Amino acid sequence: RPKSKEQVTLIEYVKSFIDKSTNHPRTIQKYMTAYKHLKEFEKFLGKSITFDQIKPEFSEKLVNWLYNHTKVKSQNTASKLVQNIKTFVRDAHENGYHNNTAYQSSKFTTPRVKTSKHFLELDELNRLSKHDFKDSKNLEKARDLWLIAAYSGLRYSDFSRLQKKHFKNVDGVEIIEMHTYKGRTTKFDNKVVIPILPELKEIVKKYNYEIPKAYEEQVMNRYIKQVMEKAGINRRVEHTTNINGKSVTTVDSLFNYVTNHTARYTFINIMLNDYDISAQDLRKITGQSLPVLMGYERGDKAKTAIKVHDKVMKAMKSSKN
Repeated sequence: RPKSKEQVTLIEYVKSFIDKSTNHPRTIQKYMTAYKHLKEFEKFLGKSITFDQIKPEFSEKLVNWLYNHTKVKSQNTASKLVQNIKTFVRDAHENGYHNNTAYQSSKFTTPRVKTSKHFLELDELNRLSKHDFKDSKNLEKARDLWLIAAYSGLRYSDFSRLQKKHFKNVDGVEIIEMHTYKGRTTKFDNKVVIPILPELKEIVKKYNYEIPKAYEEQVMNRYIKQVMEKAGINRRVEHTTNINGKSVTTVDSLFNYVTNHTARYTFINIMLNDYDISAQDLRKITGQSLPVLMGYERGDKAKTAIKVHDKVMKAMKSSKN
């Protein structure tokens, strides 16, 4: 006889949830990762995980097990896993499989922590764009794609879809107009309109606006580290991460920490800190929410202090006149 809803375990429900999911393959892959960890955790516990067990202390035990018995050492990775489990449990609750509401507690969570987000300075971008990669077409293409992202703020999921049709001219100003992939099902308006800066125009003209097909995301991440190293982007930086719930800081060359998403960080920081574009205007360009946008900002405090000093002195001088 088929099981009643009350008899279905968390693992069984998660498997069914994933089988029926119509989300993007990358989202489903994240669900599968959470599912595999739950199966291993269940084996560790030696008993089935039922919905009545899903309480704040369950998330604490799960995270401790992740840190001590798996390769998951990052608190932010653990946070994502707990959030996915919360998604499964909420869906089961809404579909009448249990009446346990303890998962709604603010304690049923693993908070995300602020870690290092690195970005290139303007002079480093210039050095990267001028470096000769003609001995390696793969690295040259990876460099160009990364710079397109750094001069537009587009995510990998968007610059990898960029086509000639997305380039338009409005009142004599060239723009990129496209709907972002992220937020396509959750945002009322996911269209971004991005001005084409001179540096970006130089790159897209090189390809006659026919942007080359991007490498797979992991391949691109691997190539871009080689690109940065060969171009001499080796500024020493502090890198803070969280391992087993504890903050750890190391110092190494910048190229070791550069990824696809570093391009977006670079765009946002240069717009905010070098060109003084307001966060409100930048929010409209990038399609990013204001809190998340400001979470990307990592401006140099000394440079900011000098900038504020100059503005205040200019204002004081104007007031005296």
